[in-house]
Amino acid sequence: MQYFAMCSSLMRRPLLLSFLFLLAACSSTGYKKVTHPDLERKTLFPNGVYQHDIQLTIPSQAELAEKDFHFNGVVKISSDAIVVVALSPFGTTLFKIAEDRITHKISDEIYMMQMRKFEPKLLEYYSVLRELLVLRGHEEVSTELVWKETSPEGLPIRVELAHDQIEAVFKFSKYDKNKIPEEITIEGEHFNVKIKVVGYEI
Repeated sequence: MQYFAMCSSLMRRPLLLSFLFLLAACSSTGYKKVTHPDLERKTLFPNGVYQHDIQLTIPSQAELAEKDFHFNGVVKISSDAIVVVALSPFGTTLFKIAEDRITHKISDEIYMMQMRKFEPKLLEYYSVLRELLVLRGHEEVSTELVWKETSPEGLPIRVELAHDQIEAVFKFSKYDKNKIPEEITIEGEHFNVKIKVVGYEI
């Protein structure tokens, strides 16, 4: 698939191909495709590639003032890896976080100098985002994730996370016909995120 080819190339040469990636993302805004409609769906976000519009706010702490970041996010979810790439509106690669789901090794690359001092917060952001990306598509008993509110169809509306001293609240709204939420907010102790899912291929 075109998206997957782009992601693989970006992982190898992020700075050289970021502009091409942005062109692919922009041309596919609003593009929503389900390639395997009969495949059993276990998670809220099935394996595939998702395009996000993201507003990340890091509150002021100590000597650091509050900072807002707006970027385009592209997330690839597969059975063996999760890759998160952030692009500025101008097509430059801001950062990339990749996790090997087999070894659980996480690597990050931050290309925007302004964001490097926030690296611990970005990794904390990913640890919370990961829980969202692998969230089961139905409520289940868990000591870390508590479903506080669901839709009449049983889809999550509000989920609270308490994991490894990290607490966050996920809020979902505007589910589309494929039962993918179009708007998500994450309220964490050290950051707040507003996400719009503007396209995907699953």
